[in-house]
Amino acid sequence: MQKPQVRAVTHFPLELLDDLRSQAGHAATVSGQGPDGWTKSETDPMDVLAVFKTLRIKPGYVLRGYQFRAHYDGNGVVSALPEGEFPDPADCPADERYALAPPVPIQALKSWMDAIEGDGSSLSYLSASILLRELAEFGAIWHGCSWSSHQFLDANPVAGHAADQWQWQHQGRIDWRPRATQNKNSVTISCCTFTGLICEQILRHSDVFSIGSYRPTCKVVTLATGPRGYVH
Repeated sequence: MQKPQVRAVTHFPLELLDDLRSQAGHAATVSGQGPDGWTKSETDPMDVLAVFKTLRIKPGYVLRGYQFRAHYDGNGVVSALPEGEFPDPADCPADERYALAPPVPIQALKSWMDAIEGDGSSLSYLSASILLRELAEFGAIWHGCSWSSHQFLDANPVAGHAADQWQWQHQGRIDWRPRATQNKNSVTISCCTFTGLICEQILRHSDVFSIGSYRPTCKVVTLATGPRGYVH
């Protein structure tokens, strides 16, 4: 009979996640003023990476950011490039799969997460999960914002509060605490968030990292939906 894998579980205090996210958000702040269209970002994504002390860029690479503005809205994109490279967006192929056709430098890695490495600790994988989401929203302004509406949870946010307006998709006990679960081959970061954007929802995020890699496979499950939310 095959023995079950031994799993090590590390729980993280909510204050830690909120602090890392606050620092990353501050480092990623962009101005709402600037020319329309795609430009080189005046905000350096390397400053966002520097918030996460257990992570670092692989030797020979650098993170670069491009900014899109349209009136009061904005979005951005991050690329991992060889050091010294930062081509103008007009000189880059455009990714036509996306509505804003972001620039993709020819020398960019397929995913900027492939240029990230860490110290192998549980905290490093948690940091990578947060970094992934913060840089996925790099350069977002007003209608471009989505992840910024989420709040990390460590308890049921609707217990005793308008509970009759919520529909639960999940049956059984929920471990609300942010945590890392590690076995021989992988680390899974699990956390729950609440968002009121468009529709109030409670979601569970699960990121699975192969040991030694900081590019995860991500899964998001809706735990519950509530009343109508808000729009930007």
